[in-house]
Amino acid sequence: MKRDLDFLRMAYRMHKLIGDVTPETEQLVADDFETSADKFAANVAFRFEGGLTTYAEFDAQANRIAHWALAHNLKAGDRVALCMENCPDYVAIWVGLAKVGVVTALINTHLDGDALRHCLTISEASHIIAGATRDKAVTEASATMDGPPQVWTWGGEHGEDIAAMLP
Repeated sequence: MKRDLDFLRMAYRMHKLIGDVTPETEQLVADDFETSADKFAANVAFRFEGGLTTYAEFDAQANRIAHWALAHNLKAGDRVALCMENCPDYVAIWVGLAKVGVVTALINTHLDGDALRHCLTISEASHIIAGATRDKAVTEASATMDGPPQVWTWGGEHGEDIAAMLP
């Protein structure tokens, strides 16, 4: 119970600090990441599986994702579903898409079949980015959707390899 109350207090303070996010909001999460990257470029942003990613490296990866999104005609308000295992690239994809105003639907990686198809359908995403362990399930689930979205893979075998296309 104490942890729940602590979380609610923290969430309330965060909401007071940030306020409501609307289409007119000028300062977004991607801007906060960019500010941190500028301020702490050489500092470690992520420690993952024995590797280190600095803020500068993270921001460069997010920028590559943003350029990829623009090259594929994604624009502010478009939706992309992201079904990927946790790793620094997961966050870089989310932030990179946010830099161009794309809404990212974060899809639970434990879903399969009809449940996965339902989440992908209600996301109304025109593109899906799937991690290497999820690309097969995502490809199968999306194949029966009306006007199936473009499926991209991050290091997998099913869908077009997004990492290979980054500038």
